[in-house]
Amino acid sequence: MAEPRRPPIGWLITPLVGVISTALGVTVLFLGQARLVPWLAGGVENVCGTVDCGLGVGVLLLFFGFLVVSCAMVAGTVVGLRRRDDTDNRRAVRRGLAVAGWSLLAYAVLSVVAWWPQA
Repeated sequence: MAEPRRPPIGWLITPLVGVISTALGVTVLFLGQARLVPWLAGGVENVCGTVDCGLGVGVLLLFFGFLVVSCAMVAGTVVGLRRRDDTDNRRAVRRGLAVAGWSLLAYAVLSVVAWWPQA
């Protein structure tokens, strides 16, 4: 007797890996920037002029982090659903890591925009 065919649930791995990896990466990048950028510039005042601007950059980075993680969830779900018939879980993990990589690249670009000196 043949084994009953189970529905493929491997597509759930893609958004799960994408979101978790993106959240961890955003946290590492945020904490690294919070310490490294002011230190390299000689203080927050040298980056944007006032301490209040540094607070604004921090809030902006938190908002961008939330935005990027949300977009990673949507993108991971779309990619996972488009490949739902693929039963290879390793490829699902790779697709999730690709979603996380592109999301972290977007966060890095948005971080440069947030830290850009105000004229």
